[in-house]
Order: sequence, then C-alpha cells, then structure tokens
Amino acid sequence: MNAKRWAISKLSRLASEGATAAIVGIGSAVRPVHHPGSDVDFLVVSDIDLRPDESQPIDVDLCIFRTTDIDQRLQAFDDLLGWALRFGRPIFDRNQYWANLCTRWADKIPFPSPEVSIARALHFERFARELVSMQDLDAALEQVVAMLTHRSRAKLLRSRTYPASRPELPAQLREIGEYRLAEWLESALLNREIAQDLLDKLKERAKAA
Repeated sequence: MNAKRWAISKLSRLASEGATAAIVGIGSAVRPVHHPGSDVDFLVVSDIDLRPDESQPIDVDLCIFRTTDIDQRLQAFDDLLGWALRFGRPIFDRNQYWANLCTRWADKIPFPSPEVSIARALHFERFARELVSMQDLDAALEQVVAMLTHRSRAKLLRSRTYPASRPELPAQLREIGEYRLAEWLESALLNREIAQDLLDKLKERAKAA
C-alpha cells in the first residue's frame, strides 16, 4: 500500500507538469499473466530534471527518458523503450504523444541483439556456478532465474520472436520448440527451485572450472 500511495502521488505530480509527455506502465503487471506479485514499473517521458527521492519504495521503479532522446535511443536498439512501445500501457498521454510515437515506430521497432542476452546469461551463469559450488542454492536461484531469462530472450530473438514479460517466456519458448528451457524457467519462476537436471549441469561445470 505504501508503494501504491507513493506511485499515485508521484505520477500525479509528474502528469501535472507541462514538460511531461507520457507515463507508461511496463512490466508483467500490464500483461495478461499478471498476478498480485507482478512487477509494476513505469516509463516516464519528461524533460523535468528529477532529483533522487529518498522516499521512493524499493519495489517501484521509474525509468525516465527525455523527449529529445527517444528516437535516438530507439535507433540504438534500446530494449526497454522497444518493449514499452510493443507492450506498455499508457496511463497518461499529453496530446497523444505516446500514441503518435507508437504509430511512427509501429513497423520499425528494432529487435534487441541476441548476443547481448547471451553475454548477460553467461555472466549470471558464472555467479550461479559459484553459489552452487558453495551449496547456497537459495542465492543461486536468483542468478539462475536471470541466466534463464537471458537465455530465453536470446533464443526468442534469434527466432524473430519479440520477448514479452518474463512470466510469458515459457509459453513463447514452447511455441518455438524450446521445451527444456521452458521447463527450467518455469520451475525457477513458479516452483522457486532449480530443476534437478539443470542443477546437475551447473555442478559439473563448477567442478570443471
């Protein structure tokens, strides 16, 4: 409730500022798979100079973009902006700024690089192997979730499928035939455990490292 009150107050103030063009809900909370624990983040397009707010709850994330940077960031394959254009839900749109942006970029939203996701997956895998070798499976689980998320994104991007929110990735993976990866990610997200065959692989690689 504290996060909700803070977000309503903060976003209302931002919307009242003439320099704010749009506020868009992003994250799994705006997708069909949402649940009470879904992430609720916001993308704000504004030319206001915002200072850090010490009262901001840790479970609310504001991603700020300036209007003058939007097109350049999209041309540079900005993943967050691309996702927001495809899947975000506008909750404030001054003079249809966001609607016009979506129309203008509708057929040319660039796909993020799968190589970036692969590099990130390897980064998280290293941490996961270290934690598995220390028998700290609870801490390893978070690294495994991140590793599998980026592996999934890479697979989907290579198949020319734009990754949706994280809870939707297993279904998208099954559509392209990646059943094992879908099972691993689903186990980590839903059951909060590392699938046994994946855990065995991580243990083997930890020993070989």
